[in-house]
Amino acid sequence: MADVEEQFAAVRDLLGRMVAQEGVPGAALAVSVDGATVFEQYEGVAGPGRRADASTLWDLASIGKAYTAATITALVERGELTFSRPVAAVLPECTGDGRERITLRHLLTPSAGLDDEAEAVARLTAAGAPLEAIVEAALRAPLRFLPGTERRYGGLDSAVVAQVAAQATGIPFPELLRALVLEPAGLRDTYRPVPPAEAGRLARVAGVPGSPAPEAAHPASDVRATLRDLLRFGQHFAPGGPRVLSEAGVRVMTTDQTGRDFYDGADNDTRYAQAIGFVLKGRPGLRELARAGVVGHLGSTGCLLWIDPAERAVGAFVSNCERELNDIWYRCDRIANATTAVLTRLE
Repeated sequence: MADVEEQFAAVRDLLGRMVAQEGVPGAALAVSVDGATVFEQYEGVAGPGRRADASTLWDLASIGKAYTAATITALVERGELTFSRPVAAVLPECTGDGRERITLRHLLTPSAGLDDEAEAVARLTAAGAPLEAIVEAALRAPLRFLPGTERRYGGLDSAVVAQVAAQATGIPFPELLRALVLEPAGLRDTYRPVPPAEAGRLARVAGVPGSPAPEAAHPASDVRATLRDLLRFGQHFAPGGPRVLSEAGVRVMTTDQTGRDFYDGADNDTRYAQAIGFVLKGRPGLRELARAGVVGHLGSTGCLLWIDPAERAVGAFVSNCERELNDIWYRCDRIANATTAVLTRLE
């Protein structure tokens, strides 16, 4: 283990520099290989007077979409839903303007064409309206494109897919997430929403004028978890890891589910493939030093979960500073690159 600690010295130094020199209040990284943690480090503060440590609950932001996708996949495994089922079969208002073609697969890839920036949607979202009202407005707004023809990243897809699941099962979506994913996976320090008794453990996110309330439970975000729980969630998708989903369920969440690469102008013109709930590296791009086949998701608070099948590794990086998107990509890719370099030296 001493050799492993020495190999990770550069990664440890990088974490320290992010906090000491780059204005990131707190950051932490955990890495596992074949299910065993080989590195875990905390730097900086979670909030005023509180050091970042193993008990800190980090705002995972959009990594929450992967938890939502896992919940839907569990329902598919049970025969409650299918990825190819039209949303209109459960939400009849999803018709007209091509909406009747939207399926759960479109929502989870996300390629349904829903418009997060539609006037009514943006107004209701800013006002903190109930999720049902936001979904209703989203299904009335014109589509940006016909389902399946393009990819447009946003939060509406997860909101609608969660509404479909709740409507189809008669169970509120946070309860589905807890019963189908969090509890069976042993994720005892993962919450959506955060109970009042645990609010004191939350990391405060710098750079966000109106952070989501701890009790928020939007299916596109709002998951709070410890670093160790985030790593444990990722291990459920790694080769030889523990499993809540079947191998078939893990496969759809870790392999291409659209048959095409998508363009993302926010990531230096990268093209990449899309699994159910996770982004998949195909051509050179995301997770720059990793081989093709790595999957993962980024959160706007400066968090990254990635699963590298070739190295049989999982990386979980968290921080609590939200800035422009390019800064977040840069922060996360530097950590992933440095970690991947170490892992390939350990081979």
